[in-house]
Amino acid sequence: LKKTGGRENCHEGAISAVSYDPDNNWVITGSFDRSVKIWAGDGKRLADIDGFADTITGLTYVPATRTLWMSANSAHPIVYDPRSATDITQFLLQQPTTAQQEKEAKERIQRLFCIRETGEVITTTNTRTIAVWRYNPFGACSILRAHTDWVEALAYCYKKVEEDKVELAELTHEGGDGSDGDGDGDDDDGDGGDGDGGAKAEDKESEMVIVSAGADSVVRRWEPASRMNPTLYSNTENSVGHSGAVLCALYCEPLDIFVTSGDDASIRMWKRREASDSQILARSRAHGDSAAPTVLLEHSDRVTSLVCIGTTLASVSWDLSLRLWDLKAETGNSSHVIENAHDDYILSVAYSEELQQIASASADQGVKLWDMTKDTTPQEQRLAEGSLMAIPDGKLGKRCCGVLLGHTADVSHVKWNSVKRLWVTGSEDHTVRLWSGAGEQVAEIRPPGDAITALAIDQRHGYILVASMDRALRVYSPTSLDLVQHHLGHSDAIRSILHVPEKRQYITASWDRTVRVWRARTQRDGDPADSSIPEILGSPGGGFGDHEDDSAPEEVEEEEHTLTYAELHPLQEPKWLTDRDKRGAADKFLKKVSSEEEKQRSHKKKQMEEEASKSATGLSLKLSELESSLRNTLDKSGKPTSPQGRSRLARVSRASTAAKSPLPRSQAR
Repeated sequence: LKKTGGRENCHEGAISAVSYDPDNNWVITGSFDRSVKIWAGDGKRLADIDGFADTITGLTYVPATRTLWMSANSAHPIVYDPRSATDITQFLLQQPTTAQQEKEAKERIQRLFCIRETGEVITTTNTRTIAVWRYNPFGACSILRAHTDWVEALAYCYKKVEEDKVELAELTHEGGDGSDGDGDGDDDDGDGGDGDGGAKAEDKESEMVIVSAGADSVVRRWEPASRMNPTLYSNTENSVGHSGAVLCALYCEPLDIFVTSGDDASIRMWKRREASDSQILARSRAHGDSAAPTVLLEHSDRVTSLVCIGTTLASVSWDLSLRLWDLKAETGNSSHVIENAHDDYILSVAYSEELQQIASASADQGVKLWDMTKDTTPQEQRLAEGSLMAIPDGKLGKRCCGVLLGHTADVSHVKWNSVKRLWVTGSEDHTVRLWSGAGEQVAEIRPPGDAITALAIDQRHGYILVASMDRALRVYSPTSLDLVQHHLGHSDAIRSILHVPEKRQYITASWDRTVRVWRARTQRDGDPADSSIPEILGSPGGGFGDHEDDSAPEEVEEEEHTLTYAELHPLQEPKWLTDRDKRGAADKFLKKVSSEEEKQRSHKKKQMEEEASKSATGLSLKLSELESSLRNTLDKSGKPTSPQGRSRLARVSRASTAAKSPLPRSQAR
């Protein structure tokens, strides 16, 4: 070996651990000075990570997750993102730990080693324990903790900052406030909007905001914690206003606001971010909502679901009413009201842009479809025979144009699959059902785990995301109806599911008080198509075939075919198991069992010998001595035994054997 280079005095203390990052060609060192340093291939120091409570006892780079695992005599591995030198341990721990718990922990991790081929990390502890940590590609990428009670609702907003600034510039120009400071910023942004600048800053010129809410009545905002790691979000703001549990949330893009509702029967609107007075004025003038209210109060009971149709909001409630609101109006009153829309609590609402219909799901086991293209007056509703539905005076309504019947219990969720042009419903009868645009049931999925607790649609590929009481998130193909992806991790029921196509993420909220981020499924595996469903959906109103033909080429172009970790490293039967099947009882792992059997056999033989010795008489002992002396004499002489000698030896041997065997008392006499 020949030393080709190096660097002296890398740390203030002795170096106790070293690892290598093959993805970036970095060398990472840990020291007794309680710090970790990252070095480039040419010896240049790139980053310092310090603040550890003890000596760095071990570190290793994990290529499967592109993370750095370390131990400072700690109770659990400390995980960092080496690209940004960010501590991401709290995003990965399945159970949160306090400083006191870590201090009192008896088991401390000492050394770490990564097996690149299998994606496993092996750790050793001071208690003489070896632990193996395996990478799970279907596990949660990050766990977000801030809520103090059940989490019930999720919503998100993804906007490109540059587009946002251009929009504000246009609004300001229309409002005549071009002399404000914002106008200068817009001019600068316009210069940078050439092909050069746009491509250069594509990743960083985006803004992602997640809103979560639940039984603690707090609306929490989450924003990316690191640009290097898109799955990490930090809690940046908490808003208080609701007096009960928040059950639903959504983002209204035209007005750039979040909308929430819940147990207190109120509907509240929240700004995506704090804007300057000039920006608020510009938006107000553009949309004509200079005094738009932030709270809508008309429902008399719990508001269970919301859906946004442009600047129109649809809400359903336990008061059995369906209401439509113009969010730009200054009055804060609903424009359309349908009372007694169902015979029991209304639990969910969805909108189909292709069909121009609203669907409402209820505890009366049915789903009603409402035509959004035509209004109904109170007089027209009164003339309808056999209907309990009513429209209050001074309001307008909508006509019921269809009913989806088939569930045998409360229908808790309804969604519109715009990719496959299907209505999708989930119920407490343990089923998820697919309906054509004409209102015919075309398929049924029966996930394990009792009642359906959450339902969502993959906006890019049309996958059906289902959660049930078994705490799992399942992804089903809408064509083959096969289970194509399965996520486990929550310790209680999942209550809300989001798909973020811009980041290829699924986000779930649960009664275990956490929000979790998962990697979304793509079409790299080529899901098999089921020809029977398109034929059924080809009926008027279905429109499945035309839409799929238009969208399929786009998906093929934008999705790259990359093998999953499971495909690259399939599970193999250990060699010792295969050898055991071949060897049977001679397996080395069964030596302990074989030795026990050998002990039992020897013990039994010893007992038989003892019994034989007890029954032996003086005559038998004398014959045994004669037999042995005769054998010794023959062996010393070395001559072949004569027939007479062989006969004599045989008689002595038979007599000796007979004397050793116990005889009945009569024969002994």
